[in-house]
Amino acid sequence: MNESLSPEAMFHQGVLAIEAGDRETARSWYLRAAEYDFPDALSVLGEMSMNDGDPSKARAWWIRAAKHHHTNAMCHLGWLASQEGDQEAEVAWYRRAADEGHAGAMRNLGNRANSEGDLGTAHDWLLRAAAAGDGGAMHNLGVMAYQAGDLASAHSWIRSAAATGEKASLSNLDEFAGTSVYPEMADGTLSPEMSIARLQRLVQQSEDALAANQFLDAEDLLERAANLSAFMAGFYGDSESLLSYGICLENLSVVLTQMGAEPEAEDPLVQATNVFRSLKLRRPSESEPALARALIALAKVYRNGEGYFALTGSVIMGKGPMRDYRRKGLANGTWFGPRVSFVSDDWSAKAEAPLVEAIALLRQLMADQQLPNAGGDPARYEPSLAIALNLLGETYVNTDRAGEAESPLLEAEALYDLLVRQDPERFQHLLTDTRELLARAAQERG
Repeated sequence: MNESLSPEAMFHQGVLAIEAGDRETARSWYLRAAEYDFPDALSVLGEMSMNDGDPSKARAWWIRAAKHHHTNAMCHLGWLASQEGDQEAEVAWYRRAADEGHAGAMRNLGNRANSEGDLGTAHDWLLRAAAAGDGGAMHNLGVMAYQAGDLASAHSWIRSAAATGEKASLSNLDEFAGTSVYPEMADGTLSPEMSIARLQRLVQQSEDALAANQFLDAEDLLERAANLSAFMAGFYGDSESLLSYGICLENLSVVLTQMGAEPEAEDPLVQATNVFRSLKLRRPSESEPALARALIALAKVYRNGEGYFALTGSVIMGKGPMRDYRRKGLANGTWFGPRVSFVSDDWSAKAEAPLVEAIALLRQLMADQQLPNAGGDPARYEPSLAIALNLLGETYVNTDRAGEAESPLLEAEALYDLLVRQDPERFQHLLTDTRELLARAAQERG
C-alpha cells in the first residue's frame, strides 16, 4: 500500500473496491483513512458495522464521525436512537444534523412533528428541507396542503417534487394535471425530442397570449409548460429540463403579478428559488443570476397584501380561494386588478431572508466577475444589488427595526448615486426613494 496516499485518496480506493465487489479490501482502505479521522470513512465503517449486525460498533464509528461534523453520521445516530426507542436522542441527533444543513434531517424532524400533530413546526422544517432541494420534503408539503384542502399549493409542491425525480410525485402530478405524461414517457410514446418540442410550443403560445393581454390563457399555458418541464426533469434527470422548469415558474409569477395577483406569485417564486438553488453547482452561470432575480421578486411579493378584498368587503386568503376568486373575476369581468388586503408585520418580515440571500449572492457574482480572466462586468449586477439593499432597508423600517435599516440604505444610496450619473431617468426615483427611507429610519430611531 502506498503510504503517501492522502486519507481522501485512501477513502476513494475503498469506494473503487466496493464498486468492484471487494468488500473486505474496501474495509481495509476505510480503516486506513479512519486512522486519520477522515469523516466519510468513519461514517461508512459505521454503516458496514451495522450491516454486520454490530450496532454498538456502528454507534462508536458514527460518534467519531459526528465529532467532525459529518451530518450523515448524525442522521444514522438519530435513526439508531429511533430503533432503540430513545426519542430524546433521536430528535437531538436529527436537530444537530439539521442545524448543519442536512435536508434529510430537516425532513425527518418535519415528519415527526407532523405525526405528533404539530403542523406548524412540521411545515417549517419541511420548508427548510425543500429549500435545500429535498424532493421528499416537497412531496410531504404537497400531501399536507392536499389534506388541508389547498389543492393549488398541493399541485405546486407535488410538481416541484416530481422535478427532483420523486417517484410518487411523478405519478401524482398526472392526477393533478389531468394528463398521462408519466406513463407516456415511461413507455416511450413521448420521446425526449417530442417533449422538448411540446414545451417550446407551450412557452411560445404563452408569450403570444401575454403579449395580447390574454392573462388567463398565458397562465394556463405556463402551468402546462411547468407541468411538462417538471416531468421532463424528474424522468430524464437533466439539468436543462430543470432549468426550464424554474424559468416557467418565474414566468408564471410575472403573469400573476401583471394581472394584479401578487400574493399568488409567492408559491411559484418559492419553487423557482428552490430550483435555481439546486442548479448552482451544475449550471452556475445561468442559475445564480436567475436565483438572485427570483429572490428579489419574492421579496417584492411580501411588500403587498396577503390576500384580496372582495367586492363584498370580505377578505379572501389562501392560495386556492384567491385563485378561484381571481379567475372567476377575470372570466366575468369583475376583476379590476389588485385589491390586496392588509400587510401584517409577519408577512412583511418574510422579505428579509430572500433579500439577505440575494445580497450575498450578488456580492459573490460581482467578486467573481473581477477575477483574472473572468472577462465579465461586475457593474451589471449593481442595479440588482442596489434594489435588494433598498428593499432590505425598507423591510427593516416597516417592521420596527429602523436601527438596522441605515447600513443597507446607505450602501444603496451610494450605488444609486453612481447609477444616476449613467441613467438618471431610470434611477433618479430610486435614489429619491432610498433617501426618503433613510429619513424615515432616522425619524423612527428618534
